[in-house]
This record gives sequence, C-alpha cells and structure tokens, in this order.
Amino acid sequence: MAQEGIQEQIKLLEAQLEAKKRELESIGEHKENHEVIREVIKDIAQNPIVPLVSPAQTAITDDQKKLVELKEKEHEHIVRELLNLAISKDPFSAIKIARALKNPHIEDEFHDKLATYFDKLIESRKIIT
Repeated sequence: MAQEGIQEQIKLLEAQLEAKKRELESIGEHKENHEVIREVIKDIAQNPIVPLVSPAQTAITDDQKKLVELKEKEHEHIVRELLNLAISKDPFSAIKIARALKNPHIEDEFHDKLATYFDKLIESRKIIT
C-alpha cells in the first residue's frame, strides 16, 4: 500500500514536471531538467497540494516529533534526514517539515538535493522503459 502511494506521488510529480516544462516552453524559456524539478519542488513548498495518500492521524504527531528532533541537529544532518524522509515516507511530509524549520538555507539546500534525487529517479525510470 505504501509503495502504491509513492508510485502515485511520483506520477503526480512527473505530471507537474511536464506541466512546468510546457509552461516554460510557452514563454520561450529552456531550463535543464534538474532546474525544472527544483522549481516544481519550490512550487509545492509554496503552495502545498493535498497528497494522494491521506496520512493517518498519527502521521501529524510523527511529523511534529520529527520537527523537534530535526531542530536540534546539525545543518548537514538535517538536510540528509529530510531527504531520507522524502524517500522513505513521502516528499510532501518532508517538504512540510523543511518549511516548518523556518530556515531558508536548509530549505533551499533540501529542495536542491530533492530535485537531484527526483531527476535521477526519473532518468533511471526512462532507462528501464
């Protein structure tokens, strides 16, 4: 079930990526795939969408606990933990936690690393198919 949710989220992110590419093409801009993914992630962070998989009520409590834990850790470790959370749970929770940290530097670095991860994931899926 969790794997299905992740697959749905990947499809949603891919759809948003394609929409962003079309939007950029319509105004005559060309950006590398990584840059477009980064913009999509920033859009999600600024205007969060409702995840396709509705989290259990305890997920909010888990997210709050994770926020408290992360505030006490070093910058690099925080970014790594956020990326691990995005990969293991879902990117929407990780983005929500990153924003709640209220540290633009951490949030920006996390968005960059998450964009790199999704870029590699999308590329690997293209190679497989």
